[in-house]
This record gives sequence, C-alpha cells and structure tokens, in this order.
Amino acid sequence: MARITYKLLIFLLLCTLCIPSFIINEAITQTLPLSVNSMSLQTDYNLPTVFKSGENIQVSLIRTPATIYGWQSTIVFANVIGDLSEVSLNVTITISANTNASIDVLQYFGLESFFPYNITINYAMRLIPITRNWYVTAIPGLPAITATFQFLLQTYAIHVNSTVHYELLIDGEVKASDNYIVHEKEELNLPPIVMTSVYDVLQDPKIFNETFGLGPKGWALNPDSTLKVLVVAFDDHGLKENNVVFEYSVSGGTWTTVQLTRDSLMNFLSSAVDSINGAIDTINYALQLLSLPTLPTIDIPLFTFYAEIPPQNLGNWVMFRANATDSDGEQSSSPMGFYYIKNGASDTRVLIVDPHVKLWLLQENLKALTNKLRKYCDYEFPSELLEEMTILNKLADIISNYSPEPFHHWELLGKYYDIYIAYPDQNLQSLLKNASEGGFEPHAIILSNLWLGLNIPQYELTFTWDLKDIKIDEETTLFDCLRDYVKSHHAGLIATYGTLSDWIIWTDANNKIKIGSRGHVGNSPEDLDILNEKTVAAMLGLPELALWEYIRDKFAETLVALGGASPPIYALGLLVGSLPLQVPSIPFNGTLTATLEGAEHPILQGLPEEFIMECPSIYNQLGYKAYTQVGWQLAMPRAIAYEAWNHGNNTRDIVESYVNMLGMLLKMSQIMF
Repeated sequence: MARITYKLLIFLLLCTLCIPSFIINEAITQTLPLSVNSMSLQTDYNLPTVFKSGENIQVSLIRTPATIYGWQSTIVFANVIGDLSEVSLNVTITISANTNASIDVLQYFGLESFFPYNITINYAMRLIPITRNWYVTAIPGLPAITATFQFLLQTYAIHVNSTVHYELLIDGEVKASDNYIVHEKEELNLPPIVMTSVYDVLQDPKIFNETFGLGPKGWALNPDSTLKVLVVAFDDHGLKENNVVFEYSVSGGTWTTVQLTRDSLMNFLSSAVDSINGAIDTINYALQLLSLPTLPTIDIPLFTFYAEIPPQNLGNWVMFRANATDSDGEQSSSPMGFYYIKNGASDTRVLIVDPHVKLWLLQENLKALTNKLRKYCDYEFPSELLEEMTILNKLADIISNYSPEPFHHWELLGKYYDIYIAYPDQNLQSLLKNASEGGFEPHAIILSNLWLGLNIPQYELTFTWDLKDIKIDEETTLFDCLRDYVKSHHAGLIATYGTLSDWIIWTDANNKIKIGSRGHVGNSPEDLDILNEKTVAAMLGLPELALWEYIRDKFAETLVALGGASPPIYALGLLVGSLPLQVPSIPFNGTLTATLEGAEHPILQGLPEEFIMECPSIYNQLGYKAYTQVGWQLAMPRAIAYEAWNHGNNTRDIVESYVNMLGMLLKMSQIMF
C-alpha cells in the first residue's frame, strides 16, 4: 500500500468510468495514455496535407486516399481552427481523351475532329461539419483508362485521363489548394460510410462540443417541435439515392422509417456528376465507333439528405440513426442520435449537470463506433480523426464490459419542467446567464453523480467533474459561478449520490492522487463558512463534512510522521489517509420511511409511511433493490450517522466481493496498457 502503480490506478479509473471528460477537452486527448493502435489498425499512411496559418485562422486541407484511381471517389477534409461562417471548396475537373492514331485512321472511323478531346468542369460545394473543427466533402470518381484497338495490323491506344484542382475557401477567401492526377488501376470496393447529426450544426458547429452533434442543445426538445436531422452518406464508388434509409425509435419502441429529402447542399455536386457523365457518354460514342467497351458512368459519391422527426409526446425519449447500402451489398449504420422530450412551456427551468448521458450514448453506440473506426481506416482518414474515434471506441468498450452505464430517465422530469442537460465544463457558465443574455437562467440545478475529480500532478493529468477544479479564469472556478448564481437568483440546488465524493489516495508521504470530487466536500475548518459557502456540501447544509475530512487527514499525517522508523505504521498512515468517508453505491433493501418533518410534504402525498424504491444495478442479482451513499450522515445527528455506518458495515462482505472482482481487472491492465 506504500506505493501504488500509476498505470494500474489509471486502469482502475477507466473501469469505474472516470475518464469521460476528454471527449470534450482537446488538451486531454494529447496526454491520454491510450494507444490509438489498440485495434491493430494501420494509420501510418501519408496523406497529402496542405497547412496554412493566418492571423486568426489555421487551416489543414487533407485528401484521402493519397493516390486516386479511376472511378474512385475522393474525400477532402478541412481542419479549420478560428472564427468563421462558411467553409467551401471550388473544384476544377479536367477530362481528356487522346490517341496515337494518325489522322487517316481517325478519318476512317469518322473521328478526325474528335481527338484530342478536352472538357473542364467547375463547381463549388459547401463543406459539411462532422465534428469540432473538421469539415468534409467529396469529389466524384473520374475515368482513367487506356484502351487499344487494331487497324490494318497496327495497334493504337486511346488514353482517357482526368486531373483535379481544388481550392479551400473560408468565408469566400482562398486559404489553401491542392491537385491530383487520377491513375489507372483495378477498382477497389469499400463499404459505405453514413453519419447523422442535428441539422443545426451547419449554423452552429459548437453543438459538436455539447452533444457530438447527435442531439439538440441540452439533449432535449419541446413536444411540439420537429427535429431536423442531417444525413451524410459516402461510398468510394458512389451510392444510389434509394439505398440510404433514416429511422427513429420512441422510448425504446419499434423503429419507424422517415422519408429522406435531398438537401440543397448537394445541388452543385449533383450537377457536376451529370456533367462528368456527359463527358463519359461523349467518349463512349468514340469508343463505340471503334468497337471498344464503353466506360461506366459514375454515381454521386456523397449524398446529403435531411429528415424530420415528428413531434413527440411529453414523457418520452427518442433515438435515431441512418443506414446505407452500396452497389456491392455492403451495409453501414450511423451512430445513434438521442434526445429527451421536455416541457418547454413550463415556467420552471431545471439545469441538469449530468456527464452520464454522454457516457450512456457512447455505450449504446459501441458497435457503430467500432465499425465506423474500421471504415475510417479503410478509407485512410486523417490520423487526428482516427485517434479521436479510437479513444471514443476504447471508452465505449470499457463502459460496456466493466461498468455498464444506466440510462437516466430525465424524460420523466422533462414531462413537467423545461430541462437542459449539460456536461460539467466551462461552457456551463454561459447557461447561468440571464435569459435576456442568451443563458438558460435555471430555477433549479441538479448535480447528477459528479463524483469524479481525478488529478495526478506527476503526469499533469486532470479528468474532473469537481466544480472547484474547473477554472473559468485565474481567480474564478465553476463552483464560484454556481454558488453566486444560486444565491443571487434564489435557485434550488439538488445533488444526487456520488457528487459528495472525497476519495484521495496517499501514495507516499509527499504524493497524493485526487480521485473523487473532494472540492465538493471540503478539506479543512476553513471550508465551514456558512455565510459564504466554499463547498457544495455547505450549500446543501452539510458544512461539517469538511471537519471530518480534516480530522482524518491530521490523524493520517501523524501516523505517517511516526512511521519514519516503523514501516507498518507508515503504511497504516497511508491507508488511513486513503480511506474515503463518503462512500457511494452502498446496497440496501430500498425501504424508505417518511420522517415527521417530511410526512406532510406534497412530494410524499399518496405514498404510504413506508415504501420501497428500486434502482436497477448489479446489486439486484444479490437481492438488494437499491443503492445509496453513506457518509453524508456524519453531518447529521449522531444517531442517524451511527445507523448509516452500521448498515454500511453490514454490507462489507458484498462490497468486498466487488473489490476482489476489481482486483482481477487490475491484473488485466498489465496486458491492456
């Protein structure tokens, strides 16, 4: 116990869902100790990249695949960092046909005025946002082939060639450009890729930061509102329009198909494909006169559709997805989108700070994320996108296998109130602004199981839901904003179990690893201020919890100091310092009894004096109907605290069995990391 391996600790944290904040924090993805080759996927190819940096904007223009062959579509990515309104691509395509046959030979076939043949096709298309700072479009497959024919014992060749030049425009100004030649080779056939996002990302790409683009802002929509969804489908040899399908499901029910409508975004691309096929038809005319096989026409490489999910009743939640099938029968499904139905007409606005909604959706999308990652590698997507997808896939796999994330039924609260679900990060501050300033201005705030507060100074790693760790500026934390808002607006504050989590591991006398959200509980008597609350616990009327933390730490420090000459006492000091006083997920039988103070409260009307509450969990298999947190009772009268700790002691064997299971997972970490 005197020393704890950091690698094992990180795996422990992964297994208990404590590394989700990287999904919206760029700095974290640069240091996250996960291998981007965890699926043995090759990502070491070199893609043509053009990088430009300006005063207020940075641009990377990337083409994939690196070498383009005949009839193979090209994907063009733009990574744009900075303030902008629109990203578009100007494309110039040149198709030519030449021959080494003499004019006399061509006259015999009536083709003396046909060769050389050249046509130039120009079009522009807006790029589509697919994640934060990343945009995509496609250039159609083009002909590239050499055909031969014989005349009077001589062999002649016809060469069909294609070249492409394209320019990236940011708000109408050219920022980067590139070009390529289409090479001759046997065709490759890759499966299609299909993606969905709420249509609003076209105007506000910041939605990707909030919901991955897989849901509306706040993960909620009014019952009288239609959700417009953008569907993007791509295939290396093009798709047929009727081979892309969109469907949605309400509250886990059957999937309902919705008609897809071509979006105006693809009008120019569709016209370009028609022009290319016109050029191919012209060349085919010459080939037919020479009795040569004709060239196949091309399909549209990238479809952009929109679908509209009709309004749904209060008390429901909705999932949606798209499916695509290419000409070879290869199928693909998009990751599923999700949202709750809220009562936007309610006069009461409830802000729900809940990171677990994202985690649950990742868990549900595990299969789609895995397939999507493999397709990204097949198509040689940029390494930055592959790394992000690999990390998301890894996290989803850990959630699914080691700590399944339960579904949070916020639709039941949304039936009565106007809800907004947010992740605990700096963006939360904007929601606390007045409605007149574009904020949500909630009347009540729910902190949903914000137990994570990981901080490992030695590795400069921080993954946290601890509001006191999230900095708004050098002097202000997110907790300060929350406290000031609650007090100035007289807003209600509710914290679910785990939000008061205090776990800190003492690895030696000088190093500690913060795992729980200790900032919500407090550390010393200085946190007992009841006028200017310094902790979430104090705001909930439990400021005394900080005193218990202080007593435990001082006792541990004394043992560590005395243990200089006695390793057992030193180890005991580390153990005491690492002992959490706030323990979430303690199983119990679910029986609740109304107190004298609560018996007449409206929220308990219609319920018997004693009733049972059931919480789905792994404890159900052992006969326990619910789970709760033990430790907050230390701030209550002694009788309540003793009863709670006595109950927690009675379940020690059950908890130890799961600790042993966790030990097995730790051994596995040596293989995984």
